[in-house]
Amino acid sequence: MLAVYAYAPATLAGLAAGFGMLLLLFWNSAPLAVLLPWAALFIGLWGVRIWLAQAFRATLRREGINDWNVWRLRWNILTIASAGAWGLSGWLFYTRGLGIQQTGLILVIYTFCIAAVPVLANQPRMFLAYVAICFGPLVARIATGGEAHSLRLAGMLVIIITLTTVLARNYRQALQRVIELKLRADGLLEELRIEKQAAEAARYEAEVANRAKTQFFTAASHDLRQPLHAMGLFAEALRQRTHEPEVANLVNSINASVDALEGLFSELLDITRIDAGGVEVRPQHFELDDILRKLRLHFEPTAFEKGPALVLRGGQRVVHADPLLVERILRNPVSNAIRYTNDGGVLVGARQRGDTVLVQVWDSGLGIREEEQAKVFEEFYRCPIRRRWRRTSARASGSGWRSSNARPT
Repeated sequence: MLAVYAYAPATLAGLAAGFGMLLLLFWNSAPLAVLLPWAALFIGLWGVRIWLAQAFRATLRREGINDWNVWRLRWNILTIASAGAWGLSGWLFYTRGLGIQQTGLILVIYTFCIAAVPVLANQPRMFLAYVAICFGPLVARIATGGEAHSLRLAGMLVIIITLTTVLARNYRQALQRVIELKLRADGLLEELRIEKQAAEAARYEAEVANRAKTQFFTAASHDLRQPLHAMGLFAEALRQRTHEPEVANLVNSINASVDALEGLFSELLDITRIDAGGVEVRPQHFELDDILRKLRLHFEPTAFEKGPALVLRGGQRVVHADPLLVERILRNPVSNAIRYTNDGGVLVGARQRGDTVLVQVWDSGLGIREEEQAKVFEEFYRCPIRRRWRRTSARASGSGWRSSNARPT
């Protein structure tokens, strides 16, 4: 209904233009006794429609429209009255003009029938009534004119007006499809908005949980480092107080366990820094040999004691990256390769691949099943220990967070 009143300025301008054209066409051929009452009727209808449009806008702006049906009925009554005025024009003036005047009369009246399509298409009965009242008297006047071509012309006008009603029906169906699509799109947008809100709420909850986990890990690692450091001091004091071999071996085992735990807590702090976005990347140009040399110094004693040969190749290549992060990433696969390889060797190699350098760790050890390979990067995931490793699982199995630390790094 709001759209109907939105057409009011164009409708009123069209009425004024049509009224002016008919007045000019029949000013000299129609008697004033017919022309003046007809003009008064048109001017009166025009004034009432202007008043109705202004009253609608004032009510809408002041208090809103509560009863749309009342305003629709008022508009429809004046529309039918206007159709009656055009129908009266056809009945009164057709026989009082010549060919050019008759043609102009037909075109003006039919133009208003066409103009009613976008305004009244959503009210099919109203549209049919408007067309019948507006065009029917003209067709009847032509058909009863008594000329040879009168019936043929009337028949042609009936066909034209029938096609116009078909056009209005198609327009109405297209308009309904557009409205349905808009309603569907609005529904999808509302669903998307709700899903977005749910996703944002879930993301916020995940961030809160992640921050809580990070705070817990930070506090736990900090609090547990102090007793570990004290254990190391006590073990060293015990070493200095006794020289018995068994006690010395026990002290060495304690120190090794303390060092291992401190290493795990260091990695735990790395995870918390990564989760909190506290790891700053500082890329620079450097030779891989610097990192491979550190890996050799750190892992070669362990490899020599355990059995596999540790071989490092390709250190002469220069890369652009953060050396600390690259070393941190490589430490995990090298450590696992040595840990799970009893015979053979471990190879750390760098190869040129186009503009990049591919660093790989190869070993002849136990390996990881294909279905387990993607899971090793999940936090605290531990691959199942194979049968021949179960006897040493307490020593060989990991904590499950080193690989998850390597991937985001």
